[in-house]
Amino acid sequence: MGPLHTKEQRQEVEEQVEDAVKRGAKVLCGAQQPQRRKNTTKGSSTADTGGECRPVSRLLQEECFGPALPMFESRILTRP
Repeated sequence: MGPLHTKEQRQEVEEQVEDAVKRGAKVLCGAQQPQRRKNTTKGSSTADTGGECRPVSRLLQEECFGPALPMFESRILTRP
């Protein structure tokens, strides 16, 4: 996964993932920062995939502009 636009954006995505984990989500893969070179202004992050995200988590309530994929189970399926 390439770099996010700014360090602040990387931090925002990390906070959204942390909030989901505090509310019971599980990080299924990712959630690590790769080694960065000195003097870089952008923030890199591996793609995060989270399972069992709760509807009240920031990751589902806010628009996430980063490499995070929340997943949750739906008990209701409807067909048109």
